[in-house]
Amino acid sequence: LPPYDLKLVKLFFKNLNQTLSKEFLIDELYDGREMSEGALRVHINKLRKIGLPIFTIKGIGYRLASS
Repeated sequence: LPPYDLKLVKLFFKNLNQTLSKEFLIDELYDGREMSEGALRVHINKLRKIGLPIFTIKGIGYRLASS
């Protein structure tokens, strides 16, 4: 996986079954640099394509659910 995607996977597994806000994910992923929510969505969609069960929590963020 590319570095940003790998970092995102680690964040989700550290916080399994917890909803992570978009702001938190952007801050952690980009080390405080300004990035768009669209860029975050691209990374999330890549991880979904490889089979990770990441759910969108409307208006809040994302959650990786355990099977």
